[in-house]
Order: sequence, then C-alpha cells, then structure tokens
Amino acid sequence: MSEVFEELEKTPEESLLFDMNFSNRLVSGETISAVTNSSFTNNGLVSGSTNITLGDAAYTGGIVQIRISGGQLYEQYTVMLSITTSLGNTRVGKGLLRIV
Repeated sequence: MSEVFEELEKTPEESLLFDMNFSNRLVSGETISAVTNSSFTNNGLVSGSTNITLGDAAYTGGIVQIRISGGQLYEQYTVMLSITTSLGNTRVGKGLLRIV
C-alpha cells in the first residue's frame, strides 16, 4: 500500500470538488479500477465542531474527485480515499482540509 498527500482550504459555506492525484503513484499502464472507501477524521481543534460532508467519489485517469461541503471555521479534517488499481494494488490518498 502506498500513500499520497494533498491539501485544500475552503470556507464553511463553500462546496468544492477536491482532487486527489494518484498519477505519480501508478506505474505505466496501471489505472484506477475503483474508489473503495472515502472517509474523514475531524481533527478536533475546535471544541464541538461540526463535521464535513463527503459526496460520491469519481475518477478520471489518475485523479479521484470528491465533493466536500460544510465544516467548522478554524477546524481541520483529514480526508482519506482508498483506490484499487488495474494491477490489484491498493493505494491510499490522504488530504488535509482546513476551514478558513
């Protein structure tokens, strides 16, 4: 299993598409076969903070895209996406979402 890391900032009112690029982790000819899991962790910087909402994930080429909405001002969330590839590999992408 190998991992990628992305960063994103948004306001609580925004609903944004979050791109996670796995391209540099795929070997020649390897493609994404499925997004097997999407989840997040509220990092707990703001007491009683609200959670974010993750939409359905889609992929094109080596990029997975997921819509993220909500969140608490000044909170941070760790977003994780897991994929399987045409070669049977499992890859995990992690992102840090800051609400600004």
